[in-house]
Amino acid sequence: MAFNLNTLKTKDTTAVHLRNPATDELLFDDEAKTKPVQVHIYGPGSTAYRNATLEMQNRQLKRGKKQISAEVLREESIDLLVACTASFENLAVDNVEVVTKEQIKAVYSDPQLGWLKDQVDSALGDIANFLQK
Repeated sequence: MAFNLNTLKTKDTTAVHLRNPATDELLFDDEAKTKPVQVHIYGPGSTAYRNATLEMQNRQLKRGKKQISAEVLREESIDLLVACTASFENLAVDNVEVVTKEQIKAVYSDPQLGWLKDQVDSALGDIANFLQK
């Protein structure tokens, strides 16, 4: 019998358990370590991801052959992460839980929280995070 490719179909979302950038320890919102600090993201096989990448590509095509600045590239990468973020879990900024797309964008845009953006971006780029287990 031939190999069944369906065994390698991806799921739409995954949870990224954030790590302390200094110690690499998993982050939790409680002493008992029952409330993980996570970002739930849509993967490459999801409609949300496909729509976000199509929108980004359409914006790039509309710009034509104009030079694209580093700032535009950074903004595009942040917009892609925001569009691919389903939710934050057990995460607050200044004691305000992060729930809206505007708040999520503010977190990803904050250069002092670049480690968080990097962790989510890395997880989004690793297809193994979206394989059925």
